[in-house]
Amino acid sequence: MNNLIEKITESENSGLVFHLPLRYSCFVKERQRMDTKSLKYFLAVAEHRNFTKASEQLYITQSALSHHIAELESELSTKLFIRTTRSVNLSPSGEILYRSARDLISRFDQLATEIHKVDSGASGELVIGHLFSPFKDFLPEFTRYFQTEYPDVEIRFVRKNMGPLFETFSRGEIDVLFTMSFDIKEMQGVEWKPLFPDGMSLVVRFDHPLANVKTIDYAMLRDEPFITLEEVETPRFYPLLIQVCAARGFVPNIVSTPTTVEGVLMAVKAGFGIAIMPTSIGSYFVHDLQFIEMEGEDIKFSDAVAWRKGNDNPAVPLFLSALDRFLADSAL
Repeated sequence: MNNLIEKITESENSGLVFHLPLRYSCFVKERQRMDTKSLKYFLAVAEHRNFTKASEQLYITQSALSHHIAELESELSTKLFIRTTRSVNLSPSGEILYRSARDLISRFDQLATEIHKVDSGASGELVIGHLFSPFKDFLPEFTRYFQTEYPDVEIRFVRKNMGPLFETFSRGEIDVLFTMSFDIKEMQGVEWKPLFPDGMSLVVRFDHPLANVKTIDYAMLRDEPFITLEEVETPRFYPLLIQVCAARGFVPNIVSTPTTVEGVLMAVKAGFGIAIMPTSIGSYFVHDLQFIEMEGEDIKFSDAVAWRKGNDNPAVPLFLSALDRFLADSAL
């Protein structure tokens, strides 16, 4: 039966419609199509062997049912039933259709369900871009929560530094972005919401003279060698760092610009210099390093989630709604 189907469309009144190819046109009059409603009517009569009982099951009049069967027979140019005054039996053609119709309807009902799930966002793919440190524990926990509700949504993670991650997001290759607010708050066509408060910390080795200070004397930082991420990797953090230092009366003496957060912290741990980094990074890299929180409104920001306006992936609003529920439950 599957080989008889050339294409399928959906009709508001008839459900799925099966279009027969032209090579079978000698068997079909005028419309060259069958629909799931006609097949379901046919199956009801075939199983009951009685038009009255079939019409009662279908909640239509017997005359309407007879009309649909006659129409289907006309389309196929064959009799599907052998009718007598006492019985209704399948014709040889009806037997062939009966053997295939139930399986065909079942498979296309399943297809319609899968299509609906994709259209509603309950199925498909969702690409999540993220920085590593601020979301290292949060993202696995939340995505596990999300997939208990939407197990058919395939999640793909993209982890990069801020610059490359931002560019990938800008090209539309990422659906939802977990980053820091200063990275996206000025971006056009983007909506975002804060998740967790964050700020900046001075990062030094455990045995550095500043390791145990409670209040930072910024004058002491003027001659310190600084390690910071390469500007191309963090195009919005780098100028922010220069601005923060200038507001405190010094220009950082940058001696090394690794390409990763791990590289910066490794250089600090090796004694090559000190660094100013987001405070949240200290939650995961604390061995032999001291994070000293800095004060000031200019160094406060948020770890945030962002998405593009007009993103037509239907899984995005489901993901964001689940995120709101997850955060609300976590706050209880």
